[in-house]
Amino acid sequence: MTTVNPLVIDCDTGRDDALAIWISLQKKLPLTTVVSSYGNTTLENVVENNRRVLRLFYTGDVPADAPRLYTGMESPQSYHSAYQEITLPRQRESGNGLANVELPPAGESLKSIPLKNLEMRIMEAPQPLDYVITGPASNLASMLTNHGAPLAKQINTVTMMGGKFDPLWQDMPGADFNLACDPFAIQTIFDHGIKIRFVPMNATWPIAINLEDIEALSPQTEIGEVSKNLMIAHCRNFAPEPVFRFHDPAVIMACLSPESFVETTLSINADEFSPDFGQLEETDSGSPASIFKPDEALQHQFLEDMLATLGLGKET
Repeated sequence: MTTVNPLVIDCDTGRDDALAIWISLQKKLPLTTVVSSYGNTTLENVVENNRRVLRLFYTGDVPADAPRLYTGMESPQSYHSAYQEITLPRQRESGNGLANVELPPAGESLKSIPLKNLEMRIMEAPQPLDYVITGPASNLASMLTNHGAPLAKQINTVTMMGGKFDPLWQDMPGADFNLACDPFAIQTIFDHGIKIRFVPMNATWPIAINLEDIEALSPQTEIGEVSKNLMIAHCRNFAPEPVFRFHDPAVIMACLSPESFVETTLSINADEFSPDFGQLEETDSGSPASIFKPDEALQHQFLEDMLATLGLGKET
């Protein structure tokens, strides 16, 4: 991804989705659009979370060029076993999605409008856009189902947080959450000839910080203070271990490091009765795609850069 094309973030905000949005804005990326999706929590919560996340960034009046908000899908187009067994339980257990941290209300600003308005905006745009997905892929799949090639040709890149490959698959069998929400959406994107860049859990899992180190961070901005509170609340109340993993913010960073994507061909297991439902596999007969494969030095650099961008310094 370059910083020339308009940027869309399609998300299920979500504590780390919130950080991804703030990092995009702090880095002055051309973020024009934020699309809400079901996923980590209910669509209703996500819409409100995105309104509050954006409002917190702007200290005064919301400028005319602030990202537009769109309300996407409240469920996958087709109900399936993983949605019922993985997605819905996550929603019941996730509170407001932001580790139950309450951001200041957005007031009357930053209204969210229906997804169909975005479909037309994309097709009428003067240049293609870069589409980043940090939740399920259902919104993009729905728009492609409605409009096909005219919409597909307006998308420069699609970059998605998702996928799990060996050896992580062997250690933690089962599709990652984003793909488990809607494997059929990935197949729809493949079927429309769009090459997806996946940032898999293999790449993002090591990009993490433990609770002790979070508590030692020194916020330098309001965004930094809220980011620290989100991470602490997640570690204390929702994480299986006291660690915060930067899955979604790392996707934004990966977009700025295109040299670390490796081209391949992928297929997705769309058999909902298979134990490997939602698994991405490298196969000769698959669709063109690429996988983000950073080295340890780049992963460490990402963490340091993200903390600094969020206004979180280390106490001396």
